Amino acid sequence: MEEKKKWSEFLLNYALYFILGIMILCVIIADPSFLSINNMWKILAQASTRGILALGVAGMIVLAGTDLSAGRILGCGAAVSASLLQSVSYASRMYKGITEPLPLWVPLILSIVVCVVFCLVNGFGVAKLHMHAFIISLGTQLIAYGILCLYIDSQEGGAQPLASLDSRYIDLVNGRAESGLVPDYLLDCYVDCMEQDNAGQKYVCYRRQYRGGGGFRRKRGEKYHAGLSGSGRALRHCGLP
Repeated sequence: MEEKKKWSEFLLNYALYFILGIMILCVIIADPSFLSINNMWKILAQASTRGILALGVAGMIVLAGTDLSAGRILGCGAAVSASLLQSVSYASRMYKGITEPLPLWVPLILSIVVCVVFCLVNGFGVAKLHMHAFIISLGTQLIAYGILCLYIDSQEGGAQPLASLDSRYIDLVNGRAESGLVPDYLLDCYVDCMEQDNAGQKYVCYRRQYRGGGGFRRKRGEKYHAGLSGSGRALRHCGLP
């Protein structure tokens, strides 16, 4: 009976992985080219940016929060940077007044500013208005999507694809490490995964010390928890400004 219960719990905990494995197996049987090296690189390339986004949201979920607006905010920032990174020789570019290529850091900074503004709205709603993160981020994602649609539709002649990006940006994104095998964006995603894993291990360690009590160890655990979560109440509880 005990053995049967263990197997049922195992299947329940890993059901998603079994279903995913079955789906992948069906795709391979239907199209064996799915396992080609070129296709694997494409899958990793598409998953790398989403992976970084998922890591940020996972950090909030671990700390009992959530953010439904992350994808919309990312899309809004991407549209801003893409509109400024269009080739100056592209006739249907969004900003025809830009006749010389902008430095690559300008669109990057502007897109970060746009994303930070939306994040500040979320933070203000949670910290000052005492709204649940689910509610405020749900509203923010709708606002971000609306602003994005208005921004894309503001082009001359109506909404058009933000195509023909600057070759300097394409070369930068498609750059590879010294080995020449792994694209830089995959390395960035891997580094972010390692940093998230390291932060998670420290968080678990300090939480255990906190639960165990004991002067300095408890204080240190609370400070780490406060720093990782950004909780104002936790910071004040630790005697931090």
